[in-house]
Amino acid sequence: MNLSRLIKYIREELKLSQEEFAERVGVDRMAVTRWENDKTNPNKIAQIRLYEIAKENSIDLFARIIKDLPEPKTAIQFGSPYGTPILWIQPKGRCWST
Repeated sequence: MNLSRLIKYIREELKLSQEEFAERVGVDRMAVTRWENDKTNPNKIAQIRLYEIAKENSIDLFARIIKDLPEPKTAIQFGSPYGTPILWIQPKGRCWST
């Protein structure tokens, strides 16, 4: 799942218009439109606020991302920016972290 779909998912889970959602994030409506249309990405401050909004409202972003992944034929590794694996997902949904 890309970031634009994730942002739209959060907004729709909250049942907010783009304008209402933009107000909660602290940006204008056009910023939300550009994010959802994958024209631009939110800056770091907006990304943090999006995460906080999702967390405050008990929206399980990780479950949503995993749901959209294709069934793996081999293990999938989610890594940190430093190249260290932090989560492995194996076929049949077995997960473990390092």
